[in-house]
Amino acid sequence: MNNESDPVSSSQKPAGSNFGMWMAIGFWILLLGFMALAAKKYLEISAQADPPRWIPQVSGEGPAIAIESSRRGHYRVQGFVNGQVVDFLVDTGATEVSIPVTVADKLGLRRGTAGLAQTANGIATIYDTQIDTLSIGPLSLSDVPAHISPGMQGNEALLGMSFLRHFTLVQQGSQLQIQTP
Repeated sequence: MNNESDPVSSSQKPAGSNFGMWMAIGFWILLLGFMALAAKKYLEISAQADPPRWIPQVSGEGPAIAIESSRRGHYRVQGFVNGQVVDFLVDTGATEVSIPVTVADKLGLRRGTAGLAQTANGIATIYDTQIDTLSIGPLSLSDVPAHISPGMQGNEALLGMSFLRHFTLVQQGSQLQIQTP
């Protein structure tokens, strides 16, 4: 018997039979892409949901504050640089207060001598600057050395050791207490 006369034999697939499979693959790729975008947006929103704040504390020596850690374990706080509000990420690994260029420009900070600094992201160019007054709640210092960091993104500055070394830091549970020594 000759199968050449049969329009469709059992060993041949009709044209377009893979269409359904490709539609299913495309659906799953699109679904995973949308899920990844949704997860990214959720993480961005949840990172912003932790308001930078401080809690006044009673200290035998003088003013003190406590900062609650964020959901990710970071300590964020709002302070004032030369009388203007600045959001800070407490960074005991930063030698000096480090400010993104966009924030430094708003504050009117002047770029001083250029230099290089070793950061978590590698070597970065920085510029020396001086902050007239930096305060976090009742804790305040004058003439605080700082860096303007062109490589930093966003509007959050790093509250480094040029400010923090003048205080006693105590971490208990989810709080960081910053006290006058």
